[in-house]
Amino acid sequence: MRTVLIALTILTGVVELMLVVAVLMLRAPGRQDARQIWELELADMSTGRRQRCRFRGRLNLGRTTSPEQREGWMFLGGNPTISRWQCCLSVGQGSVWISNTSQVNVSRCNGRMLDSPRRLYEGDFLKLGDANYCVTQLYRVA
Repeated sequence: MRTVLIALTILTGVVELMLVVAVLMLRAPGRQDARQIWELELADMSTGRRQRCRFRGRLNLGRTTSPEQREGWMFLGGNPTISRWQCCLSVGQGSVWISNTSQVNVSRCNGRMLDSPRRLYEGDFLKLGDANYCVTQLYRVA
């Protein structure tokens, strides 16, 4: 009986490890994907203001009060309901995926909470904190 319990414990550990590896492989961009350049345009639904950004591999979205721009980031203004690091876009499998990174403020895509990575499409509606955005353009540049 004890041998069976030990074998089950080892098997459970192996299965958990395989699941972790599978999730990491799905979320991590491959070599080809990391070289792809994408362009994203978001429209703030309350102001109509549009922001455009080109990125490669990964793009972090969040708020800031400083105007400094950093590569790999799209700053969404100073709305306190948007986390400093609200969500992340990553390129994988020839598409752009969005995932929530905030533990405090909820990220939603088309009304659904982002509890796992989801493919992002042009025309999708994002709710980041209390702010609403529309993905007006999303395409691969190179």
